[in-house]
Amino acid sequence: MGLVSLPSWTPTISGRRLDAPAPPLRARVPDGYGDRGFQVTGLIFPTAGCWDVTGHLGDASLTFVTFVIPPPARPRIAATPGGSPPVPAS
Repeated sequence: MGLVSLPSWTPTISGRRLDAPAPPLRARVPDGYGDRGFQVTGLIFPTAGCWDVTGHLGDASLTFVTFVIPPPARPRIAATPGGSPPVPAS
């Protein structure tokens, strides 16, 4: 999520799952851009589902609803003897 910020204000982001109980959304809002205005942020959804997300900056806010899908399963990699390249497990 990208935010446009003022140098003296710190953006905050909160979120809650709408369709089932879940821990709250976590947001990473780094301060590495100084007074440039644009602030890249990271949203960490603890579970898949329907989420209500709100970003705050001073008196302004932006709210959106999104449906989060689970990430695809990662293939398991089997170790091979003798230093051969790994092969996908069957």
